[in-house]
Amino acid sequence: MFRIAICDDETVFLDLEKRIIEEHLNSFDLEFKVDAFSSGRDLLEKEDNGSYDLIMLDVEMPEIDGMTVARRLREKKVLTPIAFVSAYINYSTDGYHVQAVRYILKNQRIGMYIEECLDHILKVLDLNNRVIDLEFSIGRRRINVNDILYLQSEGNYTNYIMEGSVEICRRKIPIKRATKDLAHCDFIQISAKESVNLHRVESVGRYSVLLDNGVKLDISQKRYNDVLIAFTLYERGKDL
Repeated sequence: MFRIAICDDETVFLDLEKRIIEEHLNSFDLEFKVDAFSSGRDLLEKEDNGSYDLIMLDVEMPEIDGMTVARRLREKKVLTPIAFVSAYINYSTDGYHVQAVRYILKNQRIGMYIEECLDHILKVLDLNNRVIDLEFSIGRRRINVNDILYLQSEGNYTNYIMEGSVEICRRKIPIKRATKDLAHCDFIQISAKESVNLHRVESVGRYSVLLDNGVKLDISQKRYNDVLIAFTLYERGKDL
């Protein structure tokens, strides 16, 4: 089971974070549990043996702030990945002292940041199966996710462009849904017609991505910033 603890003294954000986590993880075949705490003291009393796979901490809380909670957890030898959540960016450098994996801002992108954080932790823990079974128009196939270079929309279908495959692997599914199904495996939509596997991206240029097999794909202008952020976080995550 994938267990997450979230701690925030503001009920509106505690509820929002819990809803984002549950909605995102419900799209996976994964058993999970989210425990919500409204104070750092309550969390410290509960967490003393590394029972969680991820802890999300609000930085500014009364009585005991998030940074203090994180330091006390580390003093107790709790090595659980910690992600800080705050409305202010100026605390981000402090997170390095407790080996924080992410610093999530409370802004209009909070949902995207939380989802990316979850996907990263799932990948590190290897809870997401990199070999999947999919029903294509040519029949059911078991494929390695990292063999998929990119997804391409064609009418009512999505084509799965795979390395070394001579078969046309196609599903009758919108590309948006196909991408969401593979989001936890580091897929992101780069245009209305295409999504890429970040594992296979060599670099991101100005409105284009270069895959490791030499294929270059265009990024739509409205998706460029999201793609650049996702690729940067993915590359940084290799070192965490």
